[in-house]
Amino acid sequence: MRIEIIYDEVEDCLDLLNKTLESTARLSDWNRLFQTRGFKLLKKRELEMENSFSDSEFQAHLQSQANKSFVHSYMNSLQHFKDIDLLDIQKKVMKYLPKKAFLKQPLSP
Repeated sequence: MRIEIIYDEVEDCLDLLNKTLESTARLSDWNRLFQTRGFKLLKKRELEMENSFSDSEFQAHLQSQANKSFVHSYMNSLQHFKDIDLLDIQKKVMKYLPKKAFLKQPLSP
């Protein structure tokens, strides 16, 4: 069993929020975000559920969230995710699964 937490999208989002607050966000920053594994997985999932989802819609949504308290709160949440002991979680989950069970699941905060 392997649990993987994908941080690239959320880290780039927080970087962009900070840059938006400082008025220093560039097109290359947005393009970097849109190429992250986490963003690609999010976009794929939303489109598979037939939800409206485009890069420009996501950009507008993210920019609307650009305030200091929001960014600070999400930075704290990200640190909590990074502090998770994935090996301990895997051991607990495996106790309830058949011995030959295999689970590979990427998560994105």
